[in-house]
Amino acid sequence: MFRDKDALCPQSPTQVLQGRRNTLIRRANCRRLLACLIFAVSFSAFLFGKVLGVGFVSGSSMSPSFQEKDIGLYTRAGGYSRHDVVVLRADSTLIHKYVKRVIGMPGDTVNIDETGVSINGENLDEPYAVGRTRENGDLQYPVTLRKGEYFVLGDNRENSKDSRSFGVIRDEQIEGKVIAVLRTGNESERR
Repeated sequence: MFRDKDALCPQSPTQVLQGRRNTLIRRANCRRLLACLIFAVSFSAFLFGKVLGVGFVSGSSMSPSFQEKDIGLYTRAGGYSRHDVVVLRADSTLIHKYVKRVIGMPGDTVNIDETGVSINGENLDEPYAVGRTRENGDLQYPVTLRKGEYFVLGDNRENSKDSRSFGVIRDEQIEGKVIAVLRTGNESERR
């Protein structure tokens, strides 16, 4: 029969105190780790729930600026300008998010005709746009945007569901402005 070595040799008071100290240190370290984890999860939930968001590009409506499977990081801070790329919900189902470019701002008059897009009577310079911009949908041009309204278009004008199809959008439909893009896949897949 074997006996525990410690049972044969009782611990000295110093060893007992050292053992208790080590136990307390381990417990304190576990509490600190747990507190850090709770803070990290809470901070991440706040950051991505109120300040930042992530959107995934599906389709080619923003090509060549954005490609299928790109991941966009966007800020919910507001303050949109012409040419900003935004993430929005165009319909009341709140299921589909769209990535589009702001073309018309509140107070602008947007016109689309055979010469392209004009804002307040001035042709809009759009080096990012691909294809011919044509009228779609039921909108009657020119469209004058009221307070809190925006006109958005996809960069791939001949293959985009945008304000020409679903109409002008309101402030509350915009989730945020894209501030960074993570390219996924390799370049050979994109061509």
